[in-house]
Amino acid sequence: MEAGEAAPTLVTTDVSSLGERVDPRLFSQFFEHMAGATAGGISAELLANATFAASSGLTPDQVDVLIRNESALQAWHAGDPGPLRERWSGAPLHGGFPTGLVERVEPGLPLGWAALGSRPGSARSCPGRIGDGVRIQGETQLAVVNDEVALLDAVPGLKQGIRIPTHRCRFVVVKVVSRPVSGDGRLEFILRRRTARHESVCGSVGSVLANAEVAVTASAWQASEVLLELPDDAVVEASEVVDLCLRWFPGEGGADLIVDRVSAMPGDHIEGFDPEVIELARQARIPEIRWPGGNFASYYHWRDGVGPQELRPTRPNYSWGGLEQNDIGTHEFLRLCELIGAEPHITVNSGTGSSAEAADWVEYCNGGPETRMGALRARNGRPEPYRVHVWEVGNENFGTWQGGYVGSEENARRFAEFAPVMRQASPEEIEIHACGSWFDLVPPSAALDGSVADGRWHDELIRQAPDEIDVVSLHALPVNDQHFDGLSEADVHGALMANVVTAERQQIPALLAKLDGGRRQAELPPIRLSITEWGPVGARRDRVRCENAGGGLWGIDFLAMLTRFGERVAMASPNGFLHGGSIKKGGGVVYTDSVFEVTKAMASLAGSRPVRLGVSGPTYDVVNPPDLGLVEHGVPTVGVSAFVRGEELTYVLVSRRLHGSDDVSVAVPDGWRGAVAEALFWRVDDIGLTASPADPVPVTWEPGAVNASPVGFSLQVPARSAWWVTVKAIR
Repeated sequence: MEAGEAAPTLVTTDVSSLGERVDPRLFSQFFEHMAGATAGGISAELLANATFAASSGLTPDQVDVLIRNESALQAWHAGDPGPLRERWSGAPLHGGFPTGLVERVEPGLPLGWAALGSRPGSARSCPGRIGDGVRIQGETQLAVVNDEVALLDAVPGLKQGIRIPTHRCRFVVVKVVSRPVSGDGRLEFILRRRTARHESVCGSVGSVLANAEVAVTASAWQASEVLLELPDDAVVEASEVVDLCLRWFPGEGGADLIVDRVSAMPGDHIEGFDPEVIELARQARIPEIRWPGGNFASYYHWRDGVGPQELRPTRPNYSWGGLEQNDIGTHEFLRLCELIGAEPHITVNSGTGSSAEAADWVEYCNGGPETRMGALRARNGRPEPYRVHVWEVGNENFGTWQGGYVGSEENARRFAEFAPVMRQASPEEIEIHACGSWFDLVPPSAALDGSVADGRWHDELIRQAPDEIDVVSLHALPVNDQHFDGLSEADVHGALMANVVTAERQQIPALLAKLDGGRRQAELPPIRLSITEWGPVGARRDRVRCENAGGGLWGIDFLAMLTRFGERVAMASPNGFLHGGSIKKGGGVVYTDSVFEVTKAMASLAGSRPVRLGVSGPTYDVVNPPDLGLVEHGVPTVGVSAFVRGEELTYVLVSRRLHGSDDVSVAVPDGWRGAVAEALFWRVDDIGLTASPADPVPVTWEPGAVNASPVGFSLQVPARSAWWVTVKAIR
């Protein structure tokens, strides 16, 4: 789609024909255990690999990404934001680690940690209480050193660089589970300078900022806790790396110390959660959060994530690489929902899990304390049921990338097995989403052989379990780096943006018609859809994808489109809450991607009613669609939607152009003519523009100007922009 001279886009407005009220659930979120969503995300934990997993589960390439991120963060802290803007990866594909890795790989030690001690092997991996731990050598005679920093390092122990959120909190709570092999000793905790700040108290490298110690006196496992507070007059920036050191001083006999796990959290954490992330989520008024995946759900076994946190196992993250420490399990997720005012939406494992496991999870959440699983929940600290209403069976079971992927018939058979026992396990009615497939909405092709794309996925669901399906879950994730050979960037951009139009005109109506035509009991309500993951994905950072500003434009258009299906779309959530287009953390900064911001803005439309529009003007054709698209003709170069609430009429316009602009003239209804139109615009200079710690808000809504006309208003819509125009009725 190339820019050129074009006729104006003309819009007429018919407020006598209104859609159903916009459901707040369209502006939900999706929380998966990946890409720093847990460790380094919602968790307030400051340490990487706090459970000392000897095998990180990361590939060398994944480790390199974390090291490059950290290098860019340190350059930014030193005053050079260039590397951060050029190569920052805000959601690296892994699990269980933050976005940067301060300590380099050290043989014999868990990734993320460095050893203290003057002799080789003074700290090394070993079995712990739950999985792995670290053995710290007991030394009663230390090497003689003259350098003050070297003297600190001469005592056997561990260290890791952390960033303390000093803009809001100046003390750290450190907890450790350890035991001496025999005898007793002292465990010292130190915060010290890693880089010089000569204008500050304790400004030289190695200067101790805070310290505390505990006596470790028993051979049994012992939980210890200390508070380390920075001096009032010590300047420590939130982006600055500070060393947290643990030093072991054994008693007589020089016994070794086994450390099972360590935690370091800022003192203002909210029940283990990062308070800044919690506040951003509260402000967004998220109605519903889907959890724990995503691909992660297909390997997740919920019993790993209940009970005392210090007794939960660390597992490999089989879906994404890295680790799953199970610090955030069922209780923590449901508490998160309570804290931010969201309803929970839980996806059960139908890939490598069983229907019995799924039913037990439902009973654990919803059963009374007299039930078997309800009694376990009560023993774990929650006597009253959580009353989780929304459940989903499986995630992308059609994909070869998925744990336990299956074909169309087997997916439907499993759903028919899972859904009834899940309903039986809940004393109250629950809503069950079946795993659908957007690949079923495009023609079968050898190019799609990485998935089951036989056109029979939904046919089998409605054949085998027509009365068990409440909602069919879909993922609208067109890929931005395939199927576009030989196309100009303008045509690729147009094809990705047109995917929204194809969904509205062809794919969603066709699927709803198929579901309505199934053998379902007449008294049951129609099967609805949920779009539980949306947003373009792919390796091309310069094209529309959910992590960048282009993804924000796509998201505005997509969400506006979904509102026109009314109650037939039960909910929608972008990809995702703490990965993809999301809330992110890095270098001591909490920031948000464009998709998160536009979802929050669009959520203000909840409760309004879509207005029927007439739109004529320039269009283009898509002959080479993305993997989840179809050939499409007559795609308007500007997407236009309108909503009414009381006396307020809101127009949302999105340019689908990569270059050029469109003149748009809007005729408002009687009662609004002559009123002043107030406008905001969201202009993307570069589709690939991505938020980072150096640029936490790369695109903002700015006041815009529109021209009044006798019948309404007119404006110019530049390429890569969105407009939000509000007109209030004249009394």
